[in-house]
Amino acid sequence: MADTEVKQEAAWLKWAGIIVSVIQIILAVSFVGMVFWINIFPVKIEVIIIVVLILLSALALYLQFLKYGWVKWAARVIALLLAVILAIGDLYIYQAKEAMNYVSNNEQTEVISVYVLKDDEAKTIADAKDYIFGYHEILDRENTDKYVQSINTSLNKTITSKTYNDLPKMVEALYNKQIGAMILNESYVKTLEEEFPDFEEKTKVIANEYYRTTLDKPVITKNTLTDTFTIYLSGNDECGELNQSGRSDVNILIVVNPKTKQILLINTPRDYYVNVNSLKSGIGKDKLTHAGNFGVEASMKTLSTLYDNWDIDFYVRLNFTSVEEIVDAVGGITVNSEIEFYTSPDTSDEKFHFVEGPNKLNGKAALAFCRERQSVAAGDNQRGQDQMLVIEALIDKVTSPSILYNYSNVLETVRNLFQTSLDDDDIASMVKLTMEGANGWNVQSYAVEGTSAFSSSYFFGYSSMWVMEPDMSTVKTAVELMNKIKDGEVFDMDEYLESK
Repeated sequence: MADTEVKQEAAWLKWAGIIVSVIQIILAVSFVGMVFWINIFPVKIEVIIIVVLILLSALALYLQFLKYGWVKWAARVIALLLAVILAIGDLYIYQAKEAMNYVSNNEQTEVISVYVLKDDEAKTIADAKDYIFGYHEILDRENTDKYVQSINTSLNKTITSKTYNDLPKMVEALYNKQIGAMILNESYVKTLEEEFPDFEEKTKVIANEYYRTTLDKPVITKNTLTDTFTIYLSGNDECGELNQSGRSDVNILIVVNPKTKQILLINTPRDYYVNVNSLKSGIGKDKLTHAGNFGVEASMKTLSTLYDNWDIDFYVRLNFTSVEEIVDAVGGITVNSEIEFYTSPDTSDEKFHFVEGPNKLNGKAALAFCRERQSVAAGDNQRGQDQMLVIEALIDKVTSPSILYNYSNVLETVRNLFQTSLDDDDIASMVKLTMEGANGWNVQSYAVEGTSAFSSSYFFGYSSMWVMEPDMSTVKTAVELMNKIKDGEVFDMDEYLESK
């Protein structure tokens, strides 16, 4: 009886071991499929993964049939551990793919709000039904008209309205109680505060409506593994949804040549006085930062025109305060500062001291570094240079092996911090390309310059605002540099600029 029980137990353990090995083999096949699905690994790494899994799976299964008891137990433990590791690996790859899909979000949100004076008794649209509503006759007229129609429907009456072609005059009309309410896209408020810094203190929102649209993705025929491409990096200090329109305080073109492993960063100051293409509300001279009020596509079109109709293929948008979380997610960065400086109270609640040369920064310090402009002599120009230094440091960090092989965790952490028109295949191609490169990337930067001036705002009606008149010789140099990258020339930035 005892012998029968021992044999039954041995047979059960044998089949349990085989079942575990079969499950492990199925998970190995699934893992290989997931590796090909996410498509971020170079071929040589994919081959290594396949060979190692075949050998381990074969070994675990083979050991199940040997006579030595301890060997069989070792085989079962190996198969079980491999099964657990492969299941976790499948989960990580799935999460990374989902994160890639999440950030590849081409949605844009516009929030149209009704503003009344802070001390106004009205708390809802119904309370303001007999007011005169003011709105701009050009700016975001499409969504404004939709909202007016929505208000009319909800009140079952046609509201009394007055249109303005001058935004300051409309605000003054509200302040002077010539109109009772004002309908405005929320993305314009920060721009309004350039002229009316107390606007949010003097007014309140009694109603709003969200309008979400999916941006048309241009047909990109370029192969990001072989062809030169350009990314527009747009960042701002404003709150609100990441996909909501708003001023673009950071405007950097990233030109990438994957064959020569060269990256060129071109910074354009936020106050550059250029022909802004609003796409729907006309074209006129204004600050570059104001183009962001009309959406990321308007900024891309405006920059393309400035730089001799240069093709801008993709965009990445972030609230620049996201930099703090991104830097912390990758474990900090090292930035080579061009100058020594301290931060001012308006930049950060914590005072930072940056030395000329290498500075190891966490997220909060990195954000302060790329925001400071008051305590540096070159002001906004220096801030633009410092922003590019932070980006260079981030590129250096995210292309390091420690980050690339922890790619899924990092991407999952930062997935809510930026938005891009790059699709998941493009992102995967860039990761794969970086893994293949043993010598890293050569990242160089250049900033166009200009002179201070006072000019009018075409779109927002300001008669006199501080701007930067472009130095077109520096714009021409920027185009020359971008063409050098595109043509595959390998060069040193300092040597080239000295030779001009």
